[in-house]
Amino acid sequence: METWLGVGLGGGVGLLKAISVLYNRSLKIVKTEESSPNILKSQEDRNPEEHSKRGYGYDQRLVKGWEARTSLFRTQYSAFIRRRVGKYVVQYSSMHTTRKRKIETKIDKGLNSEPVRVIQAFDHDKKFNFNKVHQNEIICALRETAKNGVIFLWRHENSKKYIKKPERKDKGAGSDGDTGYGYSTLLLINISPLTPAHCVIAYNVTDCMPQVLTNNSLRLGIKLIAYSNRPDSRIVFNSLGAYASQNHLHMHYITLKELGFEDNMFPVEKASLECRRGIAPGTWAVGGYPVASFRFDQVGNIVDENSIENLLNKVYTFVRVLQGRNIAHNIIILPRNLPSNETSQIRPCAVIVIPRKNQIYNIAPVCQGLPLKFAVVETAGLVLARSQQQFNSLTVQEIEKELSRNVNLEEDVFEDLQNWIRNSHGELG
Repeated sequence: METWLGVGLGGGVGLLKAISVLYNRSLKIVKTEESSPNILKSQEDRNPEEHSKRGYGYDQRLVKGWEARTSLFRTQYSAFIRRRVGKYVVQYSSMHTTRKRKIETKIDKGLNSEPVRVIQAFDHDKKFNFNKVHQNEIICALRETAKNGVIFLWRHENSKKYIKKPERKDKGAGSDGDTGYGYSTLLLINISPLTPAHCVIAYNVTDCMPQVLTNNSLRLGIKLIAYSNRPDSRIVFNSLGAYASQNHLHMHYITLKELGFEDNMFPVEKASLECRRGIAPGTWAVGGYPVASFRFDQVGNIVDENSIENLLNKVYTFVRVLQGRNIAHNIIILPRNLPSNETSQIRPCAVIVIPRKNQIYNIAPVCQGLPLKFAVVETAGLVLARSQQQFNSLTVQEIEKELSRNVNLEEDVFEDLQNWIRNSHGELG
């Protein structure tokens, strides 16, 4: 049997029952190294309960799992070269350009150059989805619970065998039929990473939900940042029409420390603190950046599960509006700049939502070479050059002109969204 270590963040830790809900077979769950000689002998494993009470732990295990699987990468993060261009960071790798996994997205772009639809059905006939990843790309399984925060089932790096492939199910677009209580969410390495520890969170993977953010998946993303001990960790999301690579519900875990940004923050995050205008409690319209956005913060001095729910309700209510209006969007979940209560396991979070132009409108580039593609990290300020010449020549003016022309939402549409938030702040909590 496969040996996994169960660690709960935000609640109790103990010997979890053998389960077969997801895997059609039992998983042996162990608590201490004495129960199994195969468990990594780190301090966190010797005393997992104390480690959990201190409110952190999964980041270190995630990084270990990611580093142990670098031989599986199609493109190596270490192959990137990068340079600061004003407040932006530009990076380039010929390996990333040529070796990245070719994925048949089959995203419906509509007729007569109509926008990519933000809500589309899952396509079982695609050549790739996250049910088809190689077993060794999986770092762990996880689930979110009402009482225990997030519980991880860590797969030991030396395991030779893996779980039996679970039976696929099919949920409709935007479905919240997912319970969020099964070990059906997988943490995978990104085999073409853009940052250190770049992972994919394939949410309730066997439900085969399309790339449409749900209430439960957003809650999980917020909790992963709330229980992270790394100030540079981020959870990010691309909708369809905003350069999502797969129409299979997923988010990304990334870290910023080694990228060279000032204060280890994306430029759009700096703008959300320095150039913002309050439009509702804990909600700001953000300017001072080529792409306008909205920032949502937890409100109040108490950081707990209830404050997470309040933040979740604000953000998800707004995201549903974007989905209903077919407005493409990128999302960044980040820790706030304020320290949490020393006795709390939970860190305060913020969410930046970037409603944007649909990717179908990406026009001829201002800079030389192939047009830049602006998914969430590029829109936030980590620009991926597509050639050595482009890497060498990109300027601040060119980057900002590309962002303004190809990403920034039309002013009247953004103003309408701003008015909706202002008029609906009671509904937003």
